[in-house]
Amino acid sequence: MGSHPKGIVQDHDLWLTHSRYSNDDEEMLHGQRAAERVSAQRRAAAEGDPDRVVYLERAAELIGSPSPEGVYICCFCLRDDLLSQWRSYGANGTGVSIQIAPDSFSYVCGPDSPHGGLMRLWKVFYEPGQQSSIIGNLIDIGYEGLRHITNDPRELARHAADAIKFFIPTFKHPDFRRL
Repeated sequence: MGSHPKGIVQDHDLWLTHSRYSNDDEEMLHGQRAAERVSAQRRAAAEGDPDRVVYLERAAELIGSPSPEGVYICCFCLRDDLLSQWRSYGANGTGVSIQIAPDSFSYVCGPDSPHGGLMRLWKVFYEPGQQSSIIGNLIDIGYEGLRHITNDPRELARHAADAIKFFIPTFKHPDFRRL
């Protein structure tokens, strides 16, 4: 089920889908696999630094375990009136196209939203190199950039894993790109 266009406009009602119930499991698994791959590469390169190995092993454990509350998703296109979208979601010619202004959601996803936010509007990343770079940077920042919080590698790993889990739903296989 999804939001009905009339309900979106009249009732300001937007339905999200739990990522576990997405039409295509591959959409969520791709980001998870990318995070696991980069994490494994970093672990292999960390031999000789016991604290970093503990950090990376704990981060990998946390990345591999799903969040109990899960992630809810709703996707939008940056470009309007795409033939590929009409073919996939146009309900055999009875569908509609609705344009949404992201700024209209700032009260629930902007800088003043509660910690963790009610929702986030985030761009999807399709390029594998960019995905790996984001994950690698989060791993590095988690270990080196958060020392002012704690020196405990397991606690540092929790912060890094939280950040990486935030990005996992934004990593899509290039085949899902709609041009």
